[in-house]
Amino acid sequence: MEVKRSSGSRTNRPRRNHPVFQPIKGLIVAAIFSSAVPTNATAQEALRPSFIRMEDSLRVSSLGFDRVLNTFTWNGTLFLDRDFNGIEIKLRQMLRSRLIRTDPRSIQDEYGDSLKITAPIAGPWKGFAQQVSSLVSDNRAIDLTKLAQHQFLMGVRVSPYPRITLAGMAGYEIDAQQDERDEGFTYQAEADASNMRLEEFRGTLHGRWAQSLLTRRRPASAALDVSLVREFGAEARNTILVSYDRLRREFYTAADLDVQKVYQIANNIFRRDAATLEVSDQLDYHPF
Repeated sequence: MEVKRSSGSRTNRPRRNHPVFQPIKGLIVAAIFSSAVPTNATAQEALRPSFIRMEDSLRVSSLGFDRVLNTFTWNGTLFLDRDFNGIEIKLRQMLRSRLIRTDPRSIQDEYGDSLKITAPIAGPWKGFAQQVSSLVSDNRAIDLTKLAQHQFLMGVRVSPYPRITLAGMAGYEIDAQQDERDEGFTYQAEADASNMRLEEFRGTLHGRWAQSLLTRRRPASAALDVSLVREFGAEARNTILVSYDRLRREFYTAADLDVQKVYQIANNIFRRDAATLEVSDQLDYHPF
């Protein structure tokens, strides 16, 4: 059984050009720094290489190029996980640049990164700081052609019981769209519970709520996923899944000439609200 509900609207975005954003050099330097470090080789170890590769725990760091007909694409990724005496550092970087040789030429650049540092405080408590950035630049005359978002957050995470984790964080956000820039307070809350026994069921829960109180906008998002599993011996299993998502986005769109003259503004704020609820019941039977 599935129940779905959704609502939303779409509108045209302003058409503007923007210079190309290409942070490829910084990504190459970061990838080289994380993948090679010098060793203390002596004269008796001349047969050993002077450099050894130190791959990150996820073993996913790459910089590649692809061409299909008149489309050129550069892709770069860097995943890095490190632990220094209980202090955990997680770095994620993504770069994508696409060039289409048409008339006029189409250039699209996307860049995203996140840095998270976690340190123990006392007992089940941990503190962490997080930075997240996302940038998009597109010289085509469709969609939003210039976006930039930066978040700086600090918070705590606690595990009051085994397999239960609660987290809360707050900080500052800078959000730019087109020629408009907003900034303000932002906060997030998370809850996780895994393999919880509820009578004859085994349950898992993951919830997240986030909102930004910017200068002129209030974007927010919420998500809740709940699963209940009941096993009938080794052959059959019944799974109930409940998923709820809510998204509120506010972005700038070009105002028409009448609005610009009356209110002396260049852009309107367009709001989009969407909510989805899904419920499914699945029975798995494996006699052999």
